[in-house]
Amino acid sequence: MSKRLKPIVVSFVMAGVCSLSPAIALAMEEDDSLVTEDELLGAIPTFKSATNLEQKLNELPASITLIDRKMIKASGAINIADLFRLVPGFQVYHVNAHKFGVTIHGQGDTHPGRLEVTIDGRSVYLSLLSTVDWSALGIGIDDIDHIEVVRGSNIPTQGSNAFLGAINIVTRAPLQDQGTHISMTRGSLQTKQYSARHNGQVGQMDYRLSANFHGSNGHGVGYEDGDPSNPKEVIEDSGEISQLGFRGTYTPNLVDSFDIQLGYSGGNIGVGRAHSPDEFTKRDVQSHYQSLTWTRALQGDDEFKLQAYHNHLKYSETELLDLGDVLGPLAGIIVDIGIEKGVAERYDISADLTKRLGGNTRSTWSAGVRRESLRSQALLDTPDTLSETMFRASGNIEHRIMDDWTLNIGAMLEHNDLASTRLSPRVGLNYQINPEHSVRASASKAYRTPSLLENYQSLSIKLPVTALGFPAGTILDQATLSDPGIGPEEIKTYELGYIWQHPQQRWIFDAKIYLEEVSNAIEEARVAPSFGPIDTDYREVGNVTHWRTHGLELQWKYQPTHSTWFHLAYGYADAEGKHDRGISGVEDISDETPTHTLAMLASHNFSETLQASIAYYRLTSVFFDGGDNNLPPYKRVDLRLAKNFVYGNTEGSVELIVQNLGSNYTEFDLNNTFDTRSFLRFSLDFL
Repeated sequence: MSKRLKPIVVSFVMAGVCSLSPAIALAMEEDDSLVTEDELLGAIPTFKSATNLEQKLNELPASITLIDRKMIKASGAINIADLFRLVPGFQVYHVNAHKFGVTIHGQGDTHPGRLEVTIDGRSVYLSLLSTVDWSALGIGIDDIDHIEVVRGSNIPTQGSNAFLGAINIVTRAPLQDQGTHISMTRGSLQTKQYSARHNGQVGQMDYRLSANFHGSNGHGVGYEDGDPSNPKEVIEDSGEISQLGFRGTYTPNLVDSFDIQLGYSGGNIGVGRAHSPDEFTKRDVQSHYQSLTWTRALQGDDEFKLQAYHNHLKYSETELLDLGDVLGPLAGIIVDIGIEKGVAERYDISADLTKRLGGNTRSTWSAGVRRESLRSQALLDTPDTLSETMFRASGNIEHRIMDDWTLNIGAMLEHNDLASTRLSPRVGLNYQINPEHSVRASASKAYRTPSLLENYQSLSIKLPVTALGFPAGTILDQATLSDPGIGPEEIKTYELGYIWQHPQQRWIFDAKIYLEEVSNAIEEARVAPSFGPIDTDYREVGNVTHWRTHGLELQWKYQPTHSTWFHLAYGYADAEGKHDRGISGVEDISDETPTHTLAMLASHNFSETLQASIAYYRLTSVFFDGGDNNLPPYKRVDLRLAKNFVYGNTEGSVELIVQNLGSNYTEFDLNNTFDTRSFLRFSLDFL
């Protein structure tokens, strides 16, 4: 560890431990409630996201974070995206009130797109905007059982979109709950959240029906260009989303099971640049999905799985512009410049086989095909539907060289018309020093294929009628075009990890140092041909960026008693890189990665019915592309107090949640003010 890095890490760890030490000392006095080794370590599940094999923490070739149900409740999160503030190295931010960005190791923008996000194996990545719409996933927080977050490139397992990492959301199975659950949350920003679910059984099928609604009035007011000397303006970023979901598990015999999932989301949110409050418009969203998974248990722990799913999403937005505002003689001619509109669709089918090849060797093999299509006159400048078909095959072999050594070798082979054929390999070696200590080394090389939008984008303003001697269809301003020679992004990663599972002290400590080298990253650059009478340059989407990040991540879970537990997540990142912005020059992008991220979450049960938790977050200064330069660092404290009760066959709880107890801070844009917010949540379970 470098001399510059060591004192930084030590100071953060010691600060976290010291701040929690009074609570730890008090909790340790409860000798009759000390947890056992089995209760602490045995309760942690195996992980499947890193290799598609069920593996223990000290067998994985990648670093991983588990957000379990206890953490979800204790965090007091109102939105799913907020949960990832608890992950080392992650940044979460509001682009506006209902539009979120989630990224790892910085380089965030309006539509971050280098993380794969799946829900029960179904990818929710959108080709329409090359990102994930966190407000319309089709599920609510109450539907989630746990989340596995792979903190590093996971393309060998999950494909191109898992370029920097992967988020795998696992919803609660129908058998995990009984009866009917309802909850209601009201609070700041006139937030209204309602959710309901019912679990039941029909014949050999267990099912779960759920419904969610979320709405709020948005952030309120702001200033043009973020300048307080300008008049205040209303930011129309309010929104509301309704979601319906069904999950059924059918088990006709002892070896076969079928998982059926259906869902729908619909609503609208205000979209625009918070920098310019008067530019906000409403965007309607309608999406639905269908998924069917067949799993057959084979001999021993071998397994075959076949999954097919379909995603459909439609955005509708209208933003009218009088051309006289940009070219006086065209006054009175109105065009629609709304760009967040279009239809994206995906069909995907894959087969997975897990097979033990011998006493010390296990393997998993997968093959799949994906058909993706995109239709958007606004973004692609064509009424046609553009599509691509991607074929993929992957495998991972886990081999125990000796009792204490585990070798993982995996690779993903992908082929499509946009990026030809690419092989993404990874190798990891784990050594268990003793039952408490283990170390890991891994390396990978991977590629990210350009999305349909990145490959074909063409955004322009055209004259709708003949005027001033120009025929209808004349390009007045070419805003964005894709480089015809655009190619895949490339990443090389190297990682050293250390895990300390200490049953006597009842903690699990996880640390890693890493190096990521990203080349040919896809961003925009300004070029300046003569292209339309309004403007003479445009933005070209191409491989114009590269960066190199090295850093350290720490994760610590400590549970001294049945009633008390702590979670610490810290990330240090040192990034350097360049973005060739064309005629604007080459820009240093080291400030697009925050140097420090910190999250601490503590929870204590004062009794069987009274529970409290506190979360602390810190993020150092960072610039998000598309937002404001060098937003100041922030510190944030969230509190949650919950009272549980039982009345006959009904269980319930009342929760008071306070977010950002203290001074205001800003996220992404100076107009995105996060003030102190309070919420009251009420829930009932009818058994």
